[in-house]
Amino acid sequence: MRTSQLPAHAVAILTLVACSPERRDSTSSHETGRAAADSAARYTTHAMSEGLTKDVQRSDVELAALEDSIYRLLGDTVTAVVKEADVRWAEYRKLECDALRLAFSGGTMAPVAQLECWIALTDARRRFLGEQYEFIRPPPRAAPAAGAR
Repeated sequence: MRTSQLPAHAVAILTLVACSPERRDSTSSHETGRAAADSAARYTTHAMSEGLTKDVQRSDVELAALEDSIYRLLGDTVTAVVKEADVRWAEYRKLECDALRLAFSGGTMAPVAQLECWIALTDARRRFLGEQYEFIRPPPRAAPAAGAR
């Protein structure tokens, strides 16, 4: 599950817990922390990472399917250039998301931030390619009119 799909209070709690370097020793702080942990228990970073990993796979599959459909319709020269651009873009995506993970280093939200970055950039690339190469894809077939034979 993406953090953008979580209730705002759960994201806030997870962010505070993940980014807070200090430990609270007082009873009242401990009780408050326990209540916050109980509230966010179903949104552990491990569970979030598992869900996001599935979303990453789904985003990658959708992007690959679109790229394949574009490659089938382009000439060899253009396809070679677009494939090279894809290799460079994939390198950029990895570096960008690795940098974001490093920004969260030491925190449990690091893998979540990295996975969300990966999904966001992959989905943006898919939308970009879909919009830019829309002109080469055949228009969708119109459904036959009711009663037409």
